Amino acid sequence: MPRLILIPIGLLILISSKTTAFAEEIHASVNTTQQPLTLNQAYELALKNNLEIQAVKKKMGEAQANILAAKTRQNPILMTDLGFKAEKTYRVAGISFFVEPPGKRSRRIKIAEAQALQQEAEIESQINRILGDVHDAYVQWLVTITKLYFEEKNIDMLKAIAKVAQKRLAAKEVEELDGNQAQLLVADAENKVLSIKCDLQAVRTRLQRVLNTQDLKEPLVEDFFKVTELSQTPLETLIENGLSQRRDLAGKKLESEVENRNIALYKRSRFPNLGITSGFDMVQPIPNKFTSGTFQMGQIELPIWNRQQAPIAKSKASQSRLKAETLSLQQQIRSDIQTEYNKLQFLRLEWERCQEKQLPLADKVDAQALDSYRRGKSAINDVLGQHSNAYGARLDAVDIYERYQNSLVNLETALNLNKPH
Repeated sequence: MPRLILIPIGLLILISSKTTAFAEEIHASVNTTQQPLTLNQAYELALKNNLEIQAVKKKMGEAQANILAAKTRQNPILMTDLGFKAEKTYRVAGISFFVEPPGKRSRRIKIAEAQALQQEAEIESQINRILGDVHDAYVQWLVTITKLYFEEKNIDMLKAIAKVAQKRLAAKEVEELDGNQAQLLVADAENKVLSIKCDLQAVRTRLQRVLNTQDLKEPLVEDFFKVTELSQTPLETLIENGLSQRRDLAGKKLESEVENRNIALYKRSRFPNLGITSGFDMVQPIPNKFTSGTFQMGQIELPIWNRQQAPIAKSKASQSRLKAETLSLQQQIRSDIQTEYNKLQFLRLEWERCQEKQLPLADKVDAQALDSYRRGKSAINDVLGQHSNAYGARLDAVDIYERYQNSLVNLETALNLNKPH
């Protein structure tokens, strides 16, 4: 059975020892005095500061208030009936209240408690989705930083070619066209750097929004080449974990339980509430002479035409719908996990090839092409074409890495794994 190296906090990269020197070169080019933001820290900042998460969490207060409302009994009613002249009976004061049949209030409380659990599951599902957006924003930030690094590396190479062209022009070995062609490509590359810096600012702004903080220190570009060793998890285990961990799926089951409890309440509601009124009155059987006493009244609804048929039928229809939605969601979860799992298998192989062959060969081609042009063994178009191949290989590596990480974000979201570890 195929296996997946699962990294719940982000980077899922295998690297050979051939790229160690390259990673050291990158490390030397960045400011190591700063503490770079990690994905785990991004998750923690989002849970603490993200305004959408804070708003979502407020929904639990509403659910708890519903439980309190379900526990609340109706207030008694104070009544009076004072007549004049024609009246012979004066009901001075009385208290009226309703008595619910046994079990009706407890069933109402159970419904509110089940709704609170359902709300909690929905909140956790929404938070997982928001943290998935945090994960994606972090990946895009790291990818854009890496693109900027490679574009600056591209400029350095083109400037080196232009410098060699100027030396060979001074020695009258080449035409001025060589230097102009290299300088043209340098200008084009510098424009690309400006474009990527604009993209970097946009990605940074997005991350600042989801983390609700301005104080962000960029992750090191060497994280693009990080070695991570973690345990392998079979696909079937991942699917099983996804089905057990997805809170939106749990929410569907809890919603069905709410309808079960609704039906129980509706059946209990077939027994009507008993209305009782008791109080003090005065009676005037003969003029100018009063007799005082108490009175008691009762009232009860006769369940002749309404036996709660409509609410019960609606809850049963809702249960049928929820069952179909649950099966559909389970199928979607299985499909999402399997799709991203299979995608990661191929992307992992592509990424390994990039690390082991493509990126080291790109550096070697650049060095050999420049040396060949410096010694007059090749023409300007040769060295520029060879550098273009190396440059394209680096961009392909970044593209593979980005697709790899996006697939990982999708898988972790499907597994409900977007959380600090």
